[in-house]
Amino acid sequence: MSAPRGTREAVLAAAAALLADRGAGGFSVRAVAAGAGCSTISIYHHFGSKQELLDAVYVAAFERLGEIQAPPADATAPLDVVWSISMGLRRMALENPASYRVMFSPALPDVVPSRSARDAARRNYHRYLDAVRAWSADEPLVVAPELAAHILWTAGHGLLMAELAGLAAPGTDATAAFETAVRVVLDGLRSRG
Repeated sequence: MSAPRGTREAVLAAAAALLADRGAGGFSVRAVAAGAGCSTISIYHHFGSKQELLDAVYVAAFERLGEIQAPPADATAPLDVVWSISMGLRRMALENPASYRVMFSPALPDVVPSRSARDAARRNYHRYLDAVRAWSADEPLVVAPELAAHILWTAGHGLLMAELAGLAAPGTDATAAFETAVRVVLDGLRSRG
């Protein structure tokens, strides 16, 4: 059963914000309902249980990331697709910081999505890995595409988590710094031989 779109979005946004701010220990359906401006009965009716609500927050965040990371139609070169996906990760983090923290924060160890919910994360990463594999087929890399994807993703993710925590390099343009870091990693992954 699915909640009406406006209610569903309000509940998911309130739940993500609550998880990001208070962690799993401070998460309750009552607090989510208060944040979303609806009743707990409405949440249970549309989401079923607290675990199903947590799963819905997680899946919705990865679905949103997938939408944001969709490369523009003119990004036909494999490297352009990898670039677009990398920039999409930053856009997701800045536009949806609470959801981004729920998706990737080790500070939420008690938030354990179900296996089916974790499949959303896997699908997202596999799209990214496929893009890096296509880039690798287009031009040789110094490491296997699987490792290249991991290096590139963790470098970008680390910068984003620092930025979200207010730890961006002082006196720098965070957007330019992120773009520079991605370019440096991309360049370092290219084979010179």
